[in-house]
Amino acid sequence: MNSKIAGVAELTFLRVKEPAFSLLYIFGMVLGYCVSGMDVFNFQEELFMAQIPIAGTEQPLLTGFLIVTVLSVLIGIFTGASDIPKDIDSKMIMLILGKPVSRLEYLIGKYLGIIAICASFFLVSSLSMTISHIVEKGNIYPLALLFRQLSLIYAIFPFVAITVMISCFTSEVTAMILSVIYIFSCFMFCAVPILMEMLPESLAFKSPIMAIYYFFPNFYYFMIPMKLTGVVQIFMILYSASVTVIFLTFASIRFNSRDLI
Repeated sequence: MNSKIAGVAELTFLRVKEPAFSLLYIFGMVLGYCVSGMDVFNFQEELFMAQIPIAGTEQPLLTGFLIVTVLSVLIGIFTGASDIPKDIDSKMIMLILGKPVSRLEYLIGKYLGIIAICASFFLVSSLSMTISHIVEKGNIYPLALLFRQLSLIYAIFPFVAITVMISCFTSEVTAMILSVIYIFSCFMFCAVPILMEMLPESLAFKSPIMAIYYFFPNFYYFMIPMKLTGVVQIFMILYSASVTVIFLTFASIRFNSRDLI
């Protein structure tokens, strides 16, 4: 990794030394203990997705890990939406860019630092949950099942990229609100293909709605029970990476043209 990018990422990750983040990690450990006994998440019943074919249910999602993932995403939203606008408002960004650090290196470093914060919370909570399960049940999760739960971390990468992109266009509070609205809209539009299949082909508005649908990433892919082996694993990583790159590209275009004074 570029040393300049690594430096910006480290500077961002150092926020975990703040008392609020220390309490957050403690909360993550307590949360892991509290949700370790929760049952398997019934994707079809809970999300009204009974029409979706499920490619094997040997490795379902556990509700506790899904809750931890949602909280990790929320941390990403609040951190990602505030970090760049705060640097701009406090003029800290001018000190950083005054050194031999390009805007792109700054942006990527910020993104990686925020990812590190979210991933560390996710892993701390997951470790707490796993240890609590061993203590209470006397056995460890099957490795394939545990790996399926940890694969939820793939969803965090595009979520943070979306928030960072929005923060490059707006102020801190506005970025938080728009990030929540956009991500909520993503989950709403994920059901569009299923709903369209239930409607007659002759309806004129089906094509425009489907066109709008492609502007929203489909995060249900990360939550379908499946065997994460071979091609499925590769394509899940590729989907996460491609969505991340797309949103970071938009962020870079805006950030490079933005007046930071």
